[in-house]
Parts: sequence; C-alpha cells; structure tokens
Amino acid sequence: MHIRVWNWAGESRLFTLHNLDKENRRSEVRCLVFDRDAIVSGDSDFMVKIWDWNTGQPRRTLKGHQGYVKYVYVDDYKIVSSGGDGTIRVWDYRGTSDAPLYTIQAHTRDIINMDVHENAFASGSLDDSLKMWLIG
Repeated sequence: MHIRVWNWAGESRLFTLHNLDKENRRSEVRCLVFDRDAIVSGDSDFMVKIWDWNTGQPRRTLKGHQGYVKYVYVDDYKIVSSGGDGTIRVWDYRGTSDAPLYTIQAHTRDIINMDVHENAFASGSLDDSLKMWLIG
C-alpha cells in the first residue's frame, strides 16, 4: 500500500511513500499520524515506520510487535503503539534506539482503540476490557 502526500494548493502529488515489508511485498498501513517533520505509520507487517516529511524516505523502522499495529501516537518525546498482539509499546521518538522503552502486555486479544494523554493511556480490546495505564 502507498501513502501519497499531496500539495492541496497546487493539486499535485509531492511524493508517494512506498510501504514494503522485508520481502519487498506491499504492507497495509493500519494507522498514521503527522508530526512537524515526519509521518509515523503503523502497519500490517507488525512495524512502526517513521517517514521524513520533506523527502518521503523512511527514517527508522521500529520492530517488536507480534501483530499488526492499529494505533500510533506521537508527541515531542515518545511514540506509543498498540495493536493485534495485545501490547502497548512506548518508543523514544527523538533517540536512535529502535528498541521499545516499555512493553506492556495489556490485553489477551487485539487492542482495537487507545487514547493517550501525557503519561496516561487508556486501551480497549477484543478481550472485552478497558484498561488505564500510567507510565513514568
């Protein structure tokens, strides 16, 4: 699957992000969020990808989920992701490490919705539960 970035004023395509998995197959984008200089996507290949907003090139690939990524949140310091493996992962957004800072086995089934406010998270799952979490 592709993510296309358009210039609304000029009605022209700026660039296309080609979202391919490690076998060079197309990976479905399940969610994305825009930041000042990046696009962060959660994908069906179990990865969170950080794309350069200006060039359309990938900056980092964050691996760790064992299921699709359905939710991503970004602030100045962290990325929070969740999805099909029932985990919540917190990543260092501005750092260089691709390992998660925290991994929470939050649910026994897919996390289908989540909200973040500073260091508080709420997650809802197909395991029929809603949970709240505080980190840090």
